[in-house]
Amino acid sequence: MRRAHAGRAAAVLGAVAVMLLGACTNSSSAGSASATGPGDSTGVTADAIKIGWPTIDQSALVQAGLATDVGDTTTIATKMVDDWNANGGINGRKVELVTKTFGTDIANLLPDMQRVCLELAEDEKVFATAAFSWFGDAVTCLAGDHGTPLVTESSMPTTVLDSGKGNVFLANFAWEDAMQSAVRVVDDSGQLAGFQRIGVFGQLEPGMRDAIDNGLAPALQKAGTSLAADGTIPFGVPIDSAAVAAVVSRFKAENVDAVFATGNFYVNGAFMTEAQRQDYHPTYVMSDLSEGTDDLILKFAPAEQLDHAIGASWKGKPPDPVPSPDDQTCIETYAPAARGSVTQEIGASQTCELMNLVRRGLEGAGSDLTRASFIAGMEGLGRFTTSGGGLGSYGPDNHTMPDQVRLVRFDLAGCQCWTAAGDWVDAGG
Repeated sequence: MRRAHAGRAAAVLGAVAVMLLGACTNSSSAGSASATGPGDSTGVTADAIKIGWPTIDQSALVQAGLATDVGDTTTIATKMVDDWNANGGINGRKVELVTKTFGTDIANLLPDMQRVCLELAEDEKVFATAAFSWFGDAVTCLAGDHGTPLVTESSMPTTVLDSGKGNVFLANFAWEDAMQSAVRVVDDSGQLAGFQRIGVFGQLEPGMRDAIDNGLAPALQKAGTSLAADGTIPFGVPIDSAAVAAVVSRFKAENVDAVFATGNFYVNGAFMTEAQRQDYHPTYVMSDLSEGTDDLILKFAPAEQLDHAIGASWKGKPPDPVPSPDDQTCIETYAPAARGSVTQEIGASQTCELMNLVRRGLEGAGSDLTRASFIAGMEGLGRFTTSGGGLGSYGPDNHTMPDQVRLVRFDLAGCQCWTAAGDWVDAGG
């Protein structure tokens, strides 16, 4: 029997990329206000702190089978803040959670995110923002143009992360790190050395070229091999099927036996569907980049293509998708109705993780709360256990969370889902 499973609540980003402009456009800055810098106390009074909480309305995507049902994360976040306030707040201040919704009109998602950015930064004047899904120009708008600290579950390329001017903390990898981690664990498993020719496939959405050149290629070289075939194609919606077919044909002719798939499940699925049509069966290597290790891939790809697929993930996977005692406590306290749904349990545990990171950063900032002291508080968190089960940390030169990853394999004969297949290892190599 197939077990329902989702690698991450942020899988909705892949669905967004399916339906319109891609999850990581970053072509222009937004907002008319000049950046206020990280040292001010916007959104802070003697008694209160305003924290933004924007969420994507994924109901239509769930109904269409394009996203996983992670439950009501806004209710969970609100209950957590209510508990903080009932217990004296944070350093004597109560937290006001400013909730906003975007994405009801999927065709206008990115402009809608820009609208929410301006509402949070200019109208509500929040101190900082926590978000499950926040990406592309909206990162630049909020963290870069307006200097608003952002803590988000989204993965993004370093180019977008850098556009936040040091104000962004990812509860995730940057794309380059995700690629490097995949090389690391596959190499440790001994399988990398068995590949004769390695290729990469994906759309060249903003930041992807740099991520491949600065992440994947050097990691392969360090492991004693190389990228033999580049099958990246121009970004487009819908995906260019002729371009995909040409890459598959070329890879097959060149005997490429391993393909690093860097797209979301829709893009990867288009490649796999065409590969099946051309009777081409490489081993796919994936990572948490663009939710590559999410089980929604089977909605877009022939199951046979996933046979032997491997990769790296820091996220919860069977048999332990919610492994930590803290996660179990979170679910019982804030989302007991999620019990029995793997996807909603993960959604609850990762909402708790995100909100607790913000709380710890605020506590570490001290009573003289400014954006600069909050950044310092986040950077001073040290090591902690992530909701995936491995270790994570932040520091002055480290605004991405995971420190450990493990090998995952797609269990085609069993649960038809990604499963943990190795021990936790240092993601840094």
